[in-house]
Formats: sequence, C-alpha cells, structure tokens
Amino acid sequence: MNNGGEEKILITLTGIPGSGKSTLKKELTKRLAEGGIKVGVVMNEYGYIREWAEEAKNADLVDWQGEIFTLKDKAYNWVTEDSARKCAEEAKRLFTEEGAQVVIYEGARGARGIDKYGKDFFGPTFDVLADVDGIQIVNIEARVTDIEEVKRRVEANFKKSDGKTTPPWVPERYINLETGSPFVSAVDYINEYGGDVEIIMNEIIFNDNGMNEIRASAKDIVSRLNLISENIEGQVGFTHFERHA
Repeated sequence: MNNGGEEKILITLTGIPGSGKSTLKKELTKRLAEGGIKVGVVMNEYGYIREWAEEAKNADLVDWQGEIFTLKDKAYNWVTEDSARKCAEEAKRLFTEEGAQVVIYEGARGARGIDKYGKDFFGPTFDVLADVDGIQIVNIEARVTDIEEVKRRVEANFKKSDGKTTPPWVPERYINLETGSPFVSAVDYINEYGGDVEIIMNEIIFNDNGMNEIRASAKDIVSRLNLISENIEGQVGFTHFERHA
C-alpha cells in the first residue's frame, strides 16, 4: 500500500468497554508516528456522548446518578449516530485541513445487543468520509475472552477518572455469559454499510495477555499497512495531531 503517501486511512478501533481499544490506539499512534506518518487522533467520542446526554431535549432518554449517566434503551440509536457523525467530521478535518495520513478513533458499543455498529455507527462514518479522496478504512475489533478480566479493566478505568464512583457495568450487559462472545461484533456490520468506501482490513484481535499482545498486534497491523518506508522508519520528526473537544 506504500505509494508515496497518497493514502488516507481511517482506523476504527471497536469492541466492548475494557477490550483494549485505548491501549491499542496509543501503540498504533506511537509506531506510525515514529515511522514518519502524520497521525490524527480523534480523542473525544465519550465527550460527544456526554454532550448529547446533557442536552435538555434528551432528558427523557438518560438516567443520571450524580455525575454518572446511563442511557435508556431507546437512546442508543440517536446517540450512536450523533457521536459517530461528529467523530467522522473531526477525522475529515484532520485529513483535509491538517494533512493527516492516518486518523484513529475508537468507539465502544454492544450494550445488551441494542447498541450496535450498524447503520447508526458505520453509516454516518462512511457518509461523512465518502468524498475524502483516497480514503480507506481499517476496522480492528478488540476482544478479551476472560469476562472477569474485562470487568476488572472497566472498573480500573472508572477509578482513574473518579475514585469515588463504581461503573454502572455488569458482564452480562455486553457479553453472552455462556459463550464469552460479545453481543455485538463490528466486523459483522462494516461491510454492509461500507458503500463506496474501500475497506482494506476488517478483523478481530484478542487481548488476553496485556501489553505484550497489544504491542504485537500493533506491530503486525502497521507492518501490513505498509505505509512506512524502510529509509524513514524510526526517524524523529513526525507530526501527531490530537483534538480534544
């Protein structure tokens, strides 16, 4: 795929909360940037969701307990489409205005099987990006097979942001306890809503063994994208854009 830097690649990192998306995002960003690739990172999907939840017109669709909110079932389609469109618009800006070659963002979905990656997630994403010249899509779905490990990770993430709260999360909210599989899989939806956008990679990675597994996955993904020329790999002087809304 290395043809002189003409590609524009959007990497969507998908999977349930705690599956390793944020860690993989950091590792991919680091490896690409060290190879001289201009990387844009959309950081604020949760921020967009929270903004939506705080709007007065959506009050009947959200349950609040202090600063913690839980979406009601009928809210998911609306909030998924809204946040996906805003993330895609920011990705488009990073491509067209900042000159990013690769843009990465993550989206956690799957609550009770109703919070899906279908037309409300990939639909707006592809609609917004369809007119970006040379756009290609990579979707990586992260999974952890140990249910207790997923729960531990989610709780740890919440405690980092607010040590006084416990996440409104139980394993059966996202995972079939009999099979260990998530209720919703992004890899099953993306081809249905791709339209004219070229999907060059769509696969699942497993993250049961922590950082070593994440690093190995990131190295493999970057290698297969073949964006980094041998003569620039490892050089300093990259450009890395981050946007915090």
